[in-house]
Amino acid sequence: MTGRPARAIGPVDRRFHAPGMMADDVVFDSATVIDHATHAQPTDRSDGIRHVLVNGTIAHRDVTQTVSATGRFEAAAGPV
Repeated sequence: MTGRPARAIGPVDRRFHAPGMMADDVVFDSATVIDHATHAQPTDRSDGIRHVLVNGTIAHRDVTQTVSATGRFEAAAGPV
């Protein structure tokens, strides 16, 4: 689901799962996932998100944050 957008904006290490690539994944329940964030409350958590991996490290397991600052910012290679 993310290979095509990644290819369009240019992060060369995030297109697919393969050795040397960085893994950013979200494991969710499609029957229950729902976003509660609004413009007034942009940090309200979603329901149905089970796990989040950032750079191959489990950052959230169920609703518990397991590590901090596993990601890094990289500017896009072209117009977004």
